[in-house]
Amino acid sequence: LKAEPGQSITLPCQVPDNSAVNVVEWSRASSPSEYVLLYRDEQLDPDYQLKSFRNRVDLAVRPVKDGNVSLVLQNVTNDDGGTYECRVFPEKANKRKRAVLRTKPISVVKLEIVPPEGQMKCLLNKLAFLCLSEHSLQPEYASTRIQHILGIQSGED
Repeated sequence: LKAEPGQSITLPCQVPDNSAVNVVEWSRASSPSEYVLLYRDEQLDPDYQLKSFRNRVDLAVRPVKDGNVSLVLQNVTNDDGGTYECRVFPEKANKRKRAVLRTKPISVVKLEIVPPEGQMKCLLNKLAFLCLSEHSLQPEYASTRIQHILGIQSGED
């Protein structure tokens, strides 16, 4: 999936056979013991949620219905890019404060953050700026182009 900064996006996750679940865990593959979202006993549990996701994530449907445990991520940031894992636990969560789910993910979603369409990328080289759109010059060509504009020979400072 791809998203631009500031957008909202839904990361899909569907429970096989639409079976009932009491615990849903969304985490990042890079830190599976830290929660992007933890839902149990029909409510969100913010106690162990990563701070960067607080007030920006929710389940697409609450209470969970028809096996849909997709994650809605609002106000996407550049730091949100990466791989997300969805896990479910079909039985009642135990009485401990934190239920650690030792199951394989039922869904793995890779999120790529992309610049808004048509956004210019600017490079600083020597004393000139060169701004490139997605469809113009390639970055590897930019340095040579700046040198040409400034009349600088290759290898000179």
